[in-house]
Amino acid sequence: MARILPEDWRHQVEPGTRTRLLETLQRFEAGLPESFTVFHGVHWSRPHTTIAQLADVDFVVLAPSGRLLLVEQKAGLLDESDQTLSKRRHGQRVRISVHVGQVLTDLGRRLAPLAHHESLAIDYLLYCPDFRVREASTSGLPPGHVVDAGGRDRLCAAVLSLFPEEAARPGLAHRLHRFFANELELVPDAGAIVGRANELFIRLADGLVTWARRFETDPPRLRVSATAGSGKTQLALALLDAARARGERALYVCFNRPLADHMSRMLDLEPEGLPAEREDPSETPGADPRQAALPLATRRVEPSLRLHTYHQWCAQRLRNAGETVDFTSQDVYRRMAERSQALPVGGDQRVDCLIIDEGQDFEQAWYEDLIRAAGPDTRVWWLEDPLQNLYQRDPVVLQGWARLHTETNFRSPHAVVAMINRLVEPDTPILAAGPVVGLPPEVLGYEDEEGLVTRTKAAVALALREGFRREDIVVITMAGRARSALLGRDRLGPHRLQRFTGRYDSHGHPVFTQGDLLMDSVYRFKGQSAPCVILTEVAFEQWDEQARRKLFVGMTRASLHLLIVAETATATRLQTAIG
Repeated sequence: MARILPEDWRHQVEPGTRTRLLETLQRFEAGLPESFTVFHGVHWSRPHTTIAQLADVDFVVLAPSGRLLLVEQKAGLLDESDQTLSKRRHGQRVRISVHVGQVLTDLGRRLAPLAHHESLAIDYLLYCPDFRVREASTSGLPPGHVVDAGGRDRLCAAVLSLFPEEAARPGLAHRLHRFFANELELVPDAGAIVGRANELFIRLADGLVTWARRFETDPPRLRVSATAGSGKTQLALALLDAARARGERALYVCFNRPLADHMSRMLDLEPEGLPAEREDPSETPGADPRQAALPLATRRVEPSLRLHTYHQWCAQRLRNAGETVDFTSQDVYRRMAERSQALPVGGDQRVDCLIIDEGQDFEQAWYEDLIRAAGPDTRVWWLEDPLQNLYQRDPVVLQGWARLHTETNFRSPHAVVAMINRLVEPDTPILAAGPVVGLPPEVLGYEDEEGLVTRTKAAVALALREGFRREDIVVITMAGRARSALLGRDRLGPHRLQRFTGRYDSHGHPVFTQGDLLMDSVYRFKGQSAPCVILTEVAFEQWDEQARRKLFVGMTRASLHLLIVAETATATRLQTAIG
């Protein structure tokens, strides 16, 4: 019996042409040798002018020799004329011989790098289970390469006739197996599936959005404790959109300034202005006195929707009360919080919807300050992930709140989640439920600063070689902006770095250097994601809870592929966790 991949095909019973596909898989399983593997529903990318399209074939048969047979099944009626055999698809008439030529050419190009100078043989068979071909010559395919309705029982024999006796080539067969085993495999062309994977993630994460909004509690308070990649950002965006549509006053407050800016962009709002948050516990707040003179951002006029960090909210309240804020003070953030907590909250500051995001980074006093903006009927949402508690703060006490808990990750590749579960060792393992299985994370070790630069450049080259575009790649330092040996650089090899300068313009926008490759710190990039993430400057003197949390935050930023550049001892620990 041949092996069929993906293996869950027996449960995909649907009416129409899908039933025909399942019948064909049953024939292949029963009629082909056990040394053969049949892949179904195979997709890969192909270039077409300036856009990348997904090409596909119904079945790929792989022999131990590495020889491939593509089987295209055309169920239903076909159009047969004296010159050609064609099928209507999406309202257009597609000549089968032309389609065959495109598929063979496209796939041959994609597989060429996997051949490693070995000969690569790809053949093609057309199967029409519901149509009798009057003249085989009209298909444009050689004799023996067409099986119609009259030859259904001879399908497997026809397939085997196209595989000559050849010696096994296990290396080539293994590489081809890896290519076809995962529909979203990165080796063929990662760039072509970036958008598709993100679309699938949003669709899958909609479960949290749907069910969390169905909770009915009195008072309306819900604490959502959810792992990275579970859809917390999608939930917050849906809540804010709904409040805006109802004309309600909504307040979104988080800890991290880049996340507040990101949420503003997602809602087509200008980000708020100052203050600039301290991203790294080792940094000195208010170190740049120029920030004190900058005005608040000029936003699109939409007073019903406000997005802040907690300290931005404090600064706004102080200014509304006629007080000044000295951003050059070493304890400016503590003073702002204390003054805000002492000021009353008037009726004009009450909201209908309050969302507190990154709750694991909040202090109890901050929550007590914010909750004063909520009335008895205000819908209040607390979003948190305890594993992302980088500042080692005690959990905030929320008395009488309903709680929703989920450890399901829809964003990260399964291979990354498996590594996380081995390293971080949460009490409840994270469940990988996303659309991407992915390649195992790659770990590159270094011994000194020169090696760090060399290996980080090599990681970028690997990502580009796997098909990622520069705009799909983010280099994240685990050292923090103040201590990083890389974040102060303008270039990384041939790549100009786009990095945060620590300053904001007169509209409150963060100022970045001009570059084509984004580099940021793990503190600033928390709450965001990218298709390909390169974690660099990964070095832990102690493998403690803080180290595991920090690594968890960094690893879960990747939605398709992860590369890690780590100090030698740390690299050894990470490599053992890949499995």
